[in-house]
Amino acid sequence: MGKLILTADDYGLSTGVNEAILQSVRNNTITSVQVLMNYVGENEVLKLAKTIAESGNRCGIGVHLCTTAGKSVIQEPSSLTYIGTDGAYHFRELQDWDYDETLLEDMKKELEAQYKKLSDIIGGERIDSLSSHHNIHLFDEKYMKIVADIAKAHAIPVRSPLRWNQDDTCLRRNYPDGLALSPIEHSSILTLAQCRKGSTRRVLLNALDSKRMLVNRELVNNNNPGKRGAPNSTSGHWYGQPKKRALNWTLEQLLLLKPVHPQYATEIFMHLSNTAAGGDPKLTYPMSKRLEEYTALNSVDVKDLLKSLYNHADYELGSYRKVLLGESVDYTI
Repeated sequence: MGKLILTADDYGLSTGVNEAILQSVRNNTITSVQVLMNYVGENEVLKLAKTIAESGNRCGIGVHLCTTAGKSVIQEPSSLTYIGTDGAYHFRELQDWDYDETLLEDMKKELEAQYKKLSDIIGGERIDSLSSHHNIHLFDEKYMKIVADIAKAHAIPVRSPLRWNQDDTCLRRNYPDGLALSPIEHSSILTLAQCRKGSTRRVLLNALDSKRMLVNRELVNNNNPGKRGAPNSTSGHWYGQPKKRALNWTLEQLLLLKPVHPQYATEIFMHLSNTAAGGDPKLTYPMSKRLEEYTALNSVDVKDLLKSLYNHADYELGSYRKVLLGESVDYTI
């Protein structure tokens, strides 16, 4: 049975993003929410957990690990941050990063603090998964190991560093609208071009290297008991074309893989907003695109398609824990 996870990233980024995600939870059109713990407060997290519980507990809550935007959780001097005009420690923007080994200890401390913040609010046993804002922590073996060590310590699934066209088992299939599925979307490639510092460019370029991504997937697998990280899995994106056929395309690939990998899992991650207004103009994925994705995801035809998948013989739709670990989590607070 092909396994599908539908994820909304960036909970906490703005009011429009939060409201869109909460409504999608109510509509049962997403099965995982990745939370920016350096953006949200306890009340926002509890509201999310309450909404999930009231909507049938079909959705998981994960930590969207972040060191490239917003404020630091630990609020101490570090190589990751600068002091803003508000006196708080803010992360340097991706374009200003110089990702090298000297900041590994600072990164480890920050990522562990972000995990702990969510664990303190909802309990570690309820944390569904780990992912990476801008995916930056999945593109380099040293940063990936920090994520993998957190996953190992708490037996939590991790977003796969592999995308559809990077996994040989997926045969580099093309998207129906003529686009080859890229490991990083066009806006991220522009970000790569804007990065001035060599180490950051190298880390981002790793995302285009299928061999590097395979190594990183093995790192996740080897650091998780029972290969709980990303075995036989990929991740994907709506790639600026949010529509029902994008979901159908993914389902077709899972069906084609069934004879060889009957338990193959894939995730489609989305960025949602119920408004095109607001948001930082420097966002790699602007609010206008997020509104398109939200509108398509919650359209009648897509809602009907997803509703049918919950009882489909060929597909299993669910959260990371449900799909990869066979565990159901109650988010009643």
